Amino acid sequence: MRRLRFNHAFVLLMLASAISAFALPPNWTDGGRAQLQGLFAPVARPTRALATTIYGRVHHEEPIDRGTATGRRRPDADILLENDQLRLQLTSLQTQLDALKEINADRASLGDIRPLCVPVSVMGSDPGARESLSLSGANVRLLQMGQPVLHARGLVGRIARAGLTGAQVLLITDRESRLQADFKLYRNDASGKITMTRPPLLPLVKGRGRGKMVIDNITMKQKDDAGLMINDTVALNDNRFPVNLQGYVIGKITGIAPAARNPLFAEILIDPGVNLETLREVMVFVSPDERAGSKASP
Repeated sequence: MRRLRFNHAFVLLMLASAISAFALPPNWTDGGRAQLQGLFAPVARPTRALATTIYGRVHHEEPIDRGTATGRRRPDADILLENDQLRLQLTSLQTQLDALKEINADRASLGDIRPLCVPVSVMGSDPGARESLSLSGANVRLLQMGQPVLHARGLVGRIARAGLTGAQVLLITDRESRLQADFKLYRNDASGKITMTRPPLLPLVKGRGRGKMVIDNITMKQKDDAGLMINDTVALNDNRFPVNLQGYVIGKITGIAPAARNPLFAEILIDPGVNLETLREVMVFVSPDERAGSKASP
Protein backbone atom coordinates (compact mmCIF):
# COMPACT_ATOMS: atom_id res chain seq x y z
CA MET A 1 0.00 0.00 0.00
CA ARG A 2 2.82 2.37 0.92
CA ARG A 3 4.65 1.46 -2.27
CA LEU A 4 1.52 2.18 -4.29
CA ARG A 5 1.17 5.61 -2.68
CA PHE A 6 4.84 6.35 -3.33
CA ASN A 7 4.46 5.40 -7.00
CA HIS A 8 1.43 7.66 -7.29
CA ALA A 9 3.39 10.56 -5.76
CA PHE A 10 6.34 9.89 -8.06
CA VAL A 11 4.10 9.84 -11.12
CA LEU A 12 2.42 13.07 -10.09
CA LEU A 13 5.79 14.77 -9.59
CA MET A 14 7.03 13.58 -12.96
CA LEU A 15 3.84 14.76 -14.59
CA ALA A 16 4.13 18.18 -12.93
CA SER A 17 7.76 18.40 -14.08
CA ALA A 18 6.83 17.59 -17.66
CA ILE A 19 4.01 20.11 -17.68
CA SER A 20 6.20 22.86 -16.22
CA ALA A 21 9.03 22.05 -18.63
CA PHE A 22 7.11 21.64 -21.88
CA ALA A 23 3.61 23.04 -21.48
CA LEU A 24 3.73 26.08 -19.21
CA PRO A 25 5.41 29.34 -20.35
CA PRO A 26 8.81 29.89 -18.67
CA ASN A 27 7.71 33.15 -17.06
CA TRP A 28 5.07 31.25 -15.09
CA THR A 29 7.58 28.97 -13.42
CA ASP A 30 10.63 31.28 -13.09
CA GLY A 31 9.28 32.91 -9.94
CA GLY A 32 8.74 29.59 -8.19
CA ARG A 33 12.10 28.23 -9.32
CA ALA A 34 13.87 31.24 -7.84
CA GLN A 35 12.19 30.57 -4.49
CA LEU A 36 12.91 26.80 -4.43
CA GLN A 37 16.39 26.56 -6.00
CA GLY A 38 18.07 27.33 -2.68
CA LEU A 39 16.76 23.99 -1.35
CA PHE A 40 19.17 22.17 -3.67
CA ALA A 41 22.28 24.09 -2.50
CA PRO A 42 23.42 21.43 0.05
CA VAL A 43 23.66 18.93 -2.81
CA ALA A 44 24.63 21.22 -5.69
CA ARG A 45 27.63 22.95 -4.05
CA PRO A 46 29.68 19.89 -3.04
CA THR A 47 28.80 18.20 -6.34
CA ARG A 48 30.07 21.19 -8.33
CA ALA A 49 33.26 21.40 -6.24
CA LEU A 50 33.96 17.71 -6.77
CA ALA A 51 33.31 17.96 -10.50
CA THR A 52 35.58 21.02 -10.84
CA THR A 53 38.42 19.24 -9.01
CA ILE A 54 38.14 16.14 -11.19
CA TYR A 55 37.96 18.22 -14.36
CA GLY A 56 41.05 20.23 -13.40
CA ARG A 57 43.11 17.08 -12.82
CA VAL A 58 41.95 15.21 -15.89
CA HIS A 59 41.67 18.01 -18.44
CA HIS A 60 44.84 20.07 -19.06
CA GLU A 61 44.44 23.10 -21.33
CA GLU A 62 47.40 23.95 -23.53
CA PRO A 63 48.47 27.57 -22.92
CA ILE A 64 48.12 29.87 -25.93
CA ASP A 65 51.00 32.20 -26.80
CA ARG A 66 49.31 35.33 -28.17
CA GLY A 67 52.65 36.66 -29.36
CA THR A 68 52.58 34.32 -32.35
CA ALA A 69 50.14 33.83 -35.20
CA THR A 70 49.81 30.09 -34.52
CA GLY A 71 49.44 30.40 -30.77
CA ARG A 72 52.22 27.90 -30.15
CA ARG A 73 54.79 28.53 -27.46
CA ARG A 74 57.92 30.39 -28.53
CA PRO A 75 61.48 29.60 -27.46
CA ASP A 76 62.42 30.76 -23.96
CA ALA A 77 65.04 33.15 -25.37
CA ASP A 78 62.37 35.03 -27.36
CA ILE A 79 60.14 35.30 -24.28
CA LEU A 80 62.99 36.61 -22.14
CA LEU A 81 63.86 39.21 -24.78
CA GLU A 82 60.25 40.38 -24.94
CA ASN A 83 60.10 40.62 -21.12
CA ASP A 84 63.23 42.81 -21.12
CA GLN A 85 61.70 45.07 -23.78
CA LEU A 86 58.46 45.36 -21.82
CA ARG A 87 60.35 46.25 -18.63
CA LEU A 88 62.24 48.95 -20.53
CA GLN A 89 59.00 50.38 -21.94
CA LEU A 90 57.37 50.32 -18.49
CA THR A 91 60.31 52.16 -16.94
CA SER A 92 60.22 54.76 -19.73
CA LEU A 93 56.47 55.29 -19.39
CA GLN A 94 56.75 55.62 -15.60
CA THR A 95 59.48 58.23 -16.00
CA GLN A 96 57.36 60.16 -18.51
CA LEU A 97 54.35 59.98 -16.18
CA ASP A 98 56.39 61.32 -13.26
CA ALA A 99 57.67 64.18 -15.44
CA LEU A 100 54.13 65.06 -16.54
CA LYS A 101 52.96 65.04 -12.91
CA GLU A 102 55.78 67.39 -11.98
CA ILE A 103 54.95 69.73 -14.86
CA ASN A 104 51.27 69.76 -13.92
CA ALA A 105 52.14 70.50 -10.28
CA ASP A 106 54.32 73.42 -11.40
CA ARG A 107 51.50 74.81 -13.53
CA ALA A 108 48.98 74.39 -10.73
CA SER A 109 51.22 76.35 -8.33
CA LEU A 110 50.56 79.49 -10.41
CA GLY A 111 47.13 79.62 -8.79
CA ASP A 112 44.56 82.10 -10.12
CA ILE A 113 46.74 83.40 -12.96
CA ARG A 114 47.19 79.97 -14.55
CA PRO A 115 44.25 80.47 -17.00
CA LEU A 116 45.98 83.67 -18.20
CA CYS A 117 49.23 81.85 -19.02
CA VAL A 118 50.30 79.50 -21.77
CA PRO A 119 53.00 76.83 -21.33
CA VAL A 120 55.97 77.11 -23.67
CA SER A 121 58.84 74.67 -24.00
CA VAL A 122 62.42 75.82 -23.45
CA MET A 123 64.65 74.89 -26.37
CA GLY A 124 67.87 76.01 -24.66
CA SER A 125 69.78 78.87 -23.07
CA ASP A 126 72.02 81.50 -24.65
CA PRO A 127 75.51 80.03 -25.00
CA GLY A 128 77.00 83.54 -25.06
CA ALA A 129 77.39 86.19 -22.38
CA ARG A 130 73.67 86.98 -22.20
CA GLU A 131 71.39 85.17 -19.76
CA SER A 132 68.32 84.22 -21.79
CA LEU A 133 66.18 81.28 -22.85
CA SER A 134 65.11 80.21 -26.32
CA LEU A 135 61.47 79.11 -26.57
CA SER A 136 59.75 76.93 -29.13
CA GLY A 137 56.49 75.06 -29.63
CA ALA A 138 52.93 75.58 -30.76
CA ASN A 139 52.20 78.43 -28.33
CA VAL A 140 55.03 80.59 -29.71
CA ARG A 141 52.50 82.20 -32.07
CA LEU A 142 50.85 83.81 -29.01
CA LEU A 143 54.05 85.45 -27.79
CA GLN A 144 54.86 89.14 -28.11
CA MET A 145 57.72 91.32 -26.97
CA GLY A 146 57.43 92.45 -23.36
CA GLN A 147 55.19 89.63 -22.08
CA PRO A 148 56.06 88.44 -18.55
CA VAL A 149 57.50 84.94 -18.22
CA LEU A 150 56.91 82.92 -15.03
CA HIS A 151 57.67 79.61 -13.39
CA ALA A 152 56.39 77.79 -10.33
CA ARG A 153 58.54 79.71 -7.83
CA GLY A 154 58.57 83.21 -9.28
CA LEU A 155 59.39 85.53 -12.13
CA VAL A 156 61.66 84.37 -14.96
CA GLY A 157 61.88 87.48 -17.15
CA ARG A 158 60.21 89.05 -20.18
CA ILE A 159 59.94 88.20 -23.87
CA ALA A 160 62.74 90.13 -25.60
CA ARG A 161 62.12 88.86 -29.14
CA ALA A 162 59.28 86.89 -30.71
CA GLY A 163 58.96 85.34 -34.15
CA LEU A 164 56.92 82.75 -36.00
CA THR A 165 59.03 79.79 -34.92
CA GLY A 166 60.65 80.88 -31.67
CA ALA A 167 61.10 83.52 -29.00
CA GLN A 168 63.79 84.78 -26.62
CA VAL A 169 63.37 85.46 -22.90
CA LEU A 170 65.61 87.98 -21.17
CA LEU A 171 66.14 86.54 -17.69
CA ILE A 172 65.84 88.71 -14.58
CA THR A 173 69.44 87.77 -13.78
CA ASP A 174 70.81 89.24 -17.04
CA ARG A 175 72.85 92.42 -16.66
CA GLU A 176 70.39 94.33 -18.85
CA SER A 177 67.41 93.49 -16.63
CA ARG A 178 65.89 96.18 -14.37
CA LEU A 179 62.86 95.69 -12.12
CA GLN A 180 61.11 97.91 -9.58
CA ALA A 181 60.41 95.89 -6.48
CA ASP A 182 59.22 95.72 -2.89
CA PHE A 183 60.49 94.03 0.24
CA LYS A 184 58.16 91.65 2.05
CA LEU A 185 59.24 91.07 5.62
CA TYR A 186 57.68 88.17 7.51
CA ARG A 187 58.10 88.49 11.28
CA ASN A 188 56.54 87.09 14.44
CA ASP A 189 54.56 89.63 16.46
CA ALA A 190 54.24 89.70 20.26
CA SER A 191 51.63 86.94 20.18
CA GLY A 192 53.80 84.70 18.01
CA LYS A 193 51.66 85.20 14.90
CA ILE A 194 53.47 85.71 11.60
CA THR A 195 52.79 89.11 10.01
CA MET A 196 53.97 90.63 6.73
CA THR A 197 55.19 94.23 6.42
CA ARG A 198 56.33 96.27 3.42
CA PRO A 199 58.84 98.98 4.32
CA PRO A 200 58.40 102.22 2.32
CA LEU A 201 61.40 101.67 0.08
CA LEU A 202 61.74 101.57 -3.72
CA PRO A 203 64.45 99.02 -4.43
CA LEU A 204 65.67 98.65 -8.01
CA VAL A 205 66.60 95.04 -8.80
CA LYS A 206 69.41 94.74 -11.34
CA GLY A 207 70.59 91.59 -13.04
CA ARG A 208 74.14 90.78 -11.99
CA GLY A 209 74.79 87.76 -14.18
CA ARG A 210 75.64 84.19 -13.21
CA GLY A 211 72.15 83.61 -11.86
CA LYS A 212 72.16 86.48 -9.34
CA MET A 213 70.65 89.95 -8.88
CA VAL A 214 71.60 92.96 -6.79
CA ILE A 215 69.97 96.01 -5.18
CA ASP A 216 72.33 98.96 -4.70
CA ASN A 217 70.05 102.00 -4.36
CA ILE A 218 69.22 101.47 -0.64
CA THR A 219 71.41 103.16 1.97
CA MET A 220 72.75 101.27 4.97
CA LYS A 221 70.62 103.49 7.23
CA GLN A 222 67.46 102.65 5.25
CA LYS A 223 68.40 98.99 5.46
CA ASP A 224 68.83 99.21 9.24
CA ASP A 225 65.61 101.23 9.73
CA ALA A 226 63.64 98.70 7.68
CA GLY A 227 65.23 95.75 9.47
CA LEU A 228 66.19 93.90 6.31
CA MET A 229 67.60 90.42 6.92
CA ILE A 230 68.88 87.42 5.02
CA ASN A 231 66.02 85.36 3.45
CA ASP A 232 63.63 88.33 3.26
CA THR A 233 61.48 88.21 0.12
CA VAL A 234 61.85 90.59 -2.82
CA ALA A 235 58.63 90.96 -4.83
CA LEU A 236 57.62 92.68 -8.05
CA ASN A 237 56.21 96.22 -7.84
CA ASP A 238 56.62 97.49 -11.39
CA ASN A 239 53.87 99.26 -13.33
CA ARG A 240 55.23 97.85 -16.60
CA PHE A 241 53.77 94.50 -15.55
CA PRO A 242 50.05 93.57 -15.32
CA VAL A 243 48.24 94.15 -12.03
CA ASN A 244 47.79 90.37 -11.63
CA LEU A 245 51.57 89.99 -11.26
CA GLN A 246 52.27 92.74 -8.76
CA GLY A 247 53.73 91.13 -5.66
CA TYR A 248 55.00 88.13 -7.61
CA VAL A 249 58.21 86.75 -6.13
CA ILE A 250 61.52 87.82 -7.67
CA GLY A 251 63.80 86.12 -5.17
CA LYS A 252 65.20 86.18 -1.65
CA ILE A 253 67.99 88.15 -0.01
CA THR A 254 71.15 86.06 0.26
CA GLY A 255 73.67 88.72 1.31
CA ILE A 256 73.84 92.27 2.71
CA ALA A 257 77.04 94.32 2.94
CA PRO A 258 78.24 97.91 2.42
CA ALA A 259 78.91 98.63 -1.23
CA ALA A 260 82.60 98.58 -2.14
CA ARG A 261 82.46 101.86 -4.07
CA ASN A 262 80.17 103.70 -1.66
CA PRO A 263 79.97 102.25 1.87
CA LEU A 264 76.99 104.47 2.69
CA PHE A 265 74.88 102.31 0.38
CA ALA A 266 74.08 98.64 0.85
CA GLU A 267 74.80 95.93 -1.66
CA ILE A 268 71.91 93.50 -1.33
CA LEU A 269 72.32 90.22 -3.22
CA ILE A 270 69.21 88.46 -4.52
CA ASP A 271 68.84 84.81 -5.55
CA PRO A 272 65.86 83.67 -7.67
CA GLY A 273 65.74 80.34 -5.83
CA VAL A 274 66.26 78.21 -8.94
CA ASN A 275 68.70 78.07 -11.82
CA LEU A 276 66.56 79.77 -14.46
CA GLU A 277 68.76 78.55 -17.33
CA THR A 278 67.86 74.91 -16.54
CA LEU A 279 64.08 75.32 -16.80
CA ARG A 280 62.41 72.91 -19.23
CA GLU A 281 59.14 74.83 -19.47
CA VAL A 282 57.96 78.33 -18.64
CA MET A 283 54.55 79.97 -18.39
CA VAL A 284 54.06 83.13 -20.43
CA PHE A 285 51.43 85.64 -19.31
CA VAL A 286 49.18 86.36 -22.30
CA SER A 287 46.37 88.85 -21.80
CA PRO A 288 42.89 88.19 -23.29
CA ASP A 289 43.45 91.04 -25.78
CA GLU A 290 46.69 89.47 -26.99
CA ARG A 291 44.94 86.11 -27.41
CA ALA A 292 42.13 87.73 -29.40
CA GLY A 293 44.64 89.57 -31.60
CA SER A 294 46.51 86.36 -32.31
CA LYS A 295 43.31 84.56 -33.36
CA ALA A 296 42.30 87.45 -35.62
CA SER A 297 45.64 87.57 -37.43
CA PRO A 298 45.94 85.38 -40.57
